[in-house]
Amino acid sequence: MNKKRLSLIIGLLVLVTFTLSLAGCDIVYKAYRGDYEGGITGDLVGTWSGKVGKKGAFSGTCKVTVDEGTGPITAEYSMTGEVSKTGKLKGSATRTGTLYTKIEFEAQITGIIVTGTWKMPEGAQGTFTGKKK
Repeated sequence: MNKKRLSLIIGLLVLVTFTLSLAGCDIVYKAYRGDYEGGITGDLVGTWSGKVGKKGAFSGTCKVTVDEGTGPITAEYSMTGEVSKTGKLKGSATRTGTLYTKIEFEAQITGIIVTGTWKMPEGAQGTFTGKKK
């Protein structure tokens, strides 16, 4: 009987600890959740916007001006990434429906301000900044 009761108590403690640890994940990312927007400068120029979700997932779009030989056009890239518990945003942006190189980006979210850098494997690079809406 005592072994049964001890097993039940240990099981309940494990369950409560597991539940609290899962609930705590949302609290960590609460400061970063929301909509963001900003500008892109460097070898490419444009704008970006995105959203940080409940568990730190980032998704958005960036629109940059490119010249593919027929004059400047606006190219749209889909952005995906993750925000760490310390506010570090890391991800990539790819152009939908084409075989273009992706843009890799890293940034830091401090309060409502986002500052970071981006680069492409071909050597193009620059910075991006923004803020929480």
